[in-house]
Amino acid sequence: MNTNEGWTARTAILPLELGTILCRSCGKIIGTIPTEGVKKFYTICEEANCSLAKGVESNERG
Repeated sequence: MNTNEGWTARTAILPLELGTILCRSCGKIIGTIPTEGVKKFYTICEEANCSLAKGVESNERG
């Protein structure tokens, strides 16, 4: 049995996690999600400095 054939069959079943979730403030990788191509998504992580920055931005806008 060719081991490459088994590996290809397994990866065909599993979705590829090409989407990366990044913190907008510090750039930390928060997680990955399955997408049909390489994509970046931004949010704010739960680090104290990043959460504080999010609060300041909200107050400045409103």
